[in-house]
Amino acid sequence: MSSEHDSTAHSSDRESKRKRDIFLRLFRSKKSTVTTNTEPQVPEAEQSFQVDPKPPSSESRKLGQALFDGQNSNPAVNQTKSLPQIEDKGNHGVAADEDGSQSQNLWMRAYKTLENRDPDLVAEYACCLDSALTSTPTHRTLSPKLIEAVIEQKLQDNEAKKLVFDLGSKSIKVREQGEKLIKFILWSDGIISAAVSAQPYAALAWSGVSLLLPLLLNSSKQKEAMLTGLNSIADLLRLYKIREKLYLQAVDKPAHPDFVKAIVELYTDILEFQATLIIYLSQSSTKRGIRSTFERDDWSGMLGRVQSSNARCTEHTTLFDKGKEHEFYSEQSSQIEQSVELQRRILEMFGAFQVARQQDRQDRKEAELLQTLASDYLSEKDSISTRIPGTCEWVFEDKKFKKWRDDKKSSLLWISAGPGCGKSVLSRCLIDENRLCTNVMTSTVCYFFFKDDQEQRSNGFNAISAILHQLIGKKSGSSLLSHAISSHKSFGKELQNKFGELWDILIKSARDPDAGEIVCVLDALDECEENARKQMVGKLVDFFSKTDQLENASVTLKFLVTSRPYEDLELGFQQIPRLGIFTRFDSDEKSEKIGQEIRLVIDAKVPQIAGDFSVEDRKSISDHLKSLDNRTYLWLFLTIDIIEKSRSKYGKLSSIQKFLYSLPTSVSDAYEKILNRSSDKISAKILLQIVVAARRPLTLQEANIALSIATRESCKSHRSLELWPSTSFKSIIQNMCGLFISVYDSKIFLIHQTAREFLLSSPKSGEWKGSLSMTSAHGTISQICLHYLNLQDFVSIPQRQLDRNGSSRLKEEYPFLTYAAQIWPFHYASQD
Repeated sequence: MSSEHDSTAHSSDRESKRKRDIFLRLFRSKKSTVTTNTEPQVPEAEQSFQVDPKPPSSESRKLGQALFDGQNSNPAVNQTKSLPQIEDKGNHGVAADEDGSQSQNLWMRAYKTLENRDPDLVAEYACCLDSALTSTPTHRTLSPKLIEAVIEQKLQDNEAKKLVFDLGSKSIKVREQGEKLIKFILWSDGIISAAVSAQPYAALAWSGVSLLLPLLLNSSKQKEAMLTGLNSIADLLRLYKIREKLYLQAVDKPAHPDFVKAIVELYTDILEFQATLIIYLSQSSTKRGIRSTFERDDWSGMLGRVQSSNARCTEHTTLFDKGKEHEFYSEQSSQIEQSVELQRRILEMFGAFQVARQQDRQDRKEAELLQTLASDYLSEKDSISTRIPGTCEWVFEDKKFKKWRDDKKSSLLWISAGPGCGKSVLSRCLIDENRLCTNVMTSTVCYFFFKDDQEQRSNGFNAISAILHQLIGKKSGSSLLSHAISSHKSFGKELQNKFGELWDILIKSARDPDAGEIVCVLDALDECEENARKQMVGKLVDFFSKTDQLENASVTLKFLVTSRPYEDLELGFQQIPRLGIFTRFDSDEKSEKIGQEIRLVIDAKVPQIAGDFSVEDRKSISDHLKSLDNRTYLWLFLTIDIIEKSRSKYGKLSSIQKFLYSLPTSVSDAYEKILNRSSDKISAKILLQIVVAARRPLTLQEANIALSIATRESCKSHRSLELWPSTSFKSIIQNMCGLFISVYDSKIFLIHQTAREFLLSSPKSGEWKGSLSMTSAHGTISQICLHYLNLQDFVSIPQRQLDRNGSSRLKEEYPFLTYAAQIWPFHYASQD
């Protein structure tokens, strides 16, 4: 049976040799042209963008040395446990080479076997490698010196960075295959670097993946099949490195000669596959287009021979310790897939190249479209506080959230919670900490934070416009742009206000093969304007009710919505017919968990406000705060601030305990206490009217002018305004209103949506609750705008000052002019 099998194998080898000779004669050309133009053609604007090459880190080299020499290593780049130790007992298990030396370098023997089997193939392969170093290749043999030079150049170039960029425009399947290989390349840098001098032929086999992948991603044919083959080779390289250490280096159990011979044969077939594929892909596209007998019949055959050689090795099962093999292989896989350093590098490289592509390759249409869709969504997200460690776990650990995140189909998750429970903080950390998807290479996360007191953040078209801007921007250069170009041509800048048109673009984009998984976060949907909210919910219900769209595996459009538990939202989402497509996650279900997290925050904050007290005293303060009912994150934040601002008055424990029992028991009580501490209540009320009624957040400069006009009896010119010093105005208004207002990016905001509701609530209660009305607030700011526009400075403005350059100078000299001139009619019409 064995001789019959060998006869068949030898016959197959002879046929393969004949086809390969035909292939080489068809494709061989002058050495100076081999591998020219193998790199992707990059536009001139992009050629100047380079990422500084970084050699493998010392920790990465340690990992490589550990795998080659059997050392136990725990590199910092892998925050998982290190590989189990493989005891290196020398080279006694490997049969002697012809020269009598005890060599463990089976790859050298495999290379010699291939050289004897097919010298023409090896010579052609050497020319391909040499051409990577010089335009006039001269090497005809794969000498250790040539191999070392090629690999060192490859490590310096760090081709994986370019590959991450190139993957962005490939199909989803190719991107997933490519991502696995890129991780393998990044992870194996240390292995190759450690082996290149001592075992050049082994290093060449390992670096074959990084040599092939750039050419393969630039190939136009048989892409997915070849990537699959290359992944199989990478898996075999890892497996047999483990088997070498386990079975070929044991002092007390010499390796079986037939097993060694089978491994050499497998390594020979791997080298042959890599060499032939590199030669093929290095040719010009015209030559590759020739349907040769070799190309048509033998690609799968070559990989089949590799698999057959692996099967012959596996026949020696009596030698194998499957438990140890599985342990080592699983640990390698864990390091490759879970290494924090690898993920960070991939994200950094992908982000850097996406930014470069967006900046350097956007044509005029794309730039105009993105400008139309642009908004300040990033700053709006970043204005939200970051989470305190230990919080938000009530969502991270929940089965409903994990099921929604891991689902490969389109689905909707609604997280509802009362005011002050940290919904927006949760949304920000889900986005910033990459917790919304399982594959950063093929998923795109987009977001929008609604805010009902800001016009540009209170409509559905604002949200979808921002989402499309992120999606198209992150997929720059892909086909997604085409879905928006015709609409932009029809509507121009008005496209950003066309909710229906924008929604259609989003759905078309989601169906595009280049889209991958799209995850959209809509935070605080309850703060969306009422009619716009109904429109948004209607579109969501319509999309998630269509079976054909949901069953389409190529479309994955997922939404995570946060809001208060409003009845109209609940009734709307209940119309989604299928369980599993829509999931509601109510914070009331996790009230105990949220309470535990708030207690953690109290324990973390109390030392900051009572650091001078004893441990027992601090504990009594902490216990009192934990005992209060109706605790929310917002209440705690306000309460801690009240305590901090009052520390100087309460130096003794008895004093602070008395103060604690007077602390607010609700958010409204906290607001009342904060405003009652105002240093200037009259000015504070005027400032709050201005902030509440302003159509957009005012800058510190604008608010300084507006408040100065409102608190001065008369002023005739801009110069006569008695402004507060710009360097101290932020502190001045914070003394007026305390935590009730916040300043971010030099703009003034109310601390929370509940602060606005507190001021405008009815009926009036206390000094501050319900103290404002929107109509009177509009009247106040309307008078401010008109007073400012009637200053002597603006009675006569020369025409030259109204052109573009002159207008810019006017804005610098008179910061409130633009707002007053453009918005005063809105305030005038909205007043009593």
